[in-house]
Amino acid sequence: MKKFIALALTAIIALSFAACSDDDDYIPVDPTYESLILSPTQVMAGDTVYAKVPFKDKGKYWYYYNDNTGYIISGPELYRFTKLVIPGSDEPNFTIVAPENPGIYTVKFNAHVSHYAGKGTLYGESNTVEATFEVIAPEEEEE
Repeated sequence: MKKFIALALTAIIALSFAACSDDDDYIPVDPTYESLILSPTQVMAGDTVYAKVPFKDKGKYWYYYNDNTGYIISGPELYRFTKLVIPGSDEPNFTIVAPENPGIYTVKFNAHVSHYAGKGTLYGESNTVEATFEVIAPEEEEE
């Protein structure tokens, strides 16, 4: 009976060492985005443009967007970075108020994320996606 107990304890100890592995550590994978979808793509000054950024791959072991997450809008006489507050790890959605000057505007979105503690870095960054929209001049009324 003593030999059986000793053998059972040896087996348990051997199995517990085999269960400890570095493979279980958290290795963060940053999110990647498929595209930036703007709607509508042709607007008047002051109109609202709706933006959606669908995930291509949501990533793993990150839990929120940092303060540097946002979009850059550039076009005629304009270059502006706008920070976004996106709850948790949700898919980004935001709105843009169309600038006053007519022309083609480019919007670029990039996310900065915080990782869970584990292997690797504490912070990460997504790919950048971009899209364009056009601000058209109002039609002049004929007299």
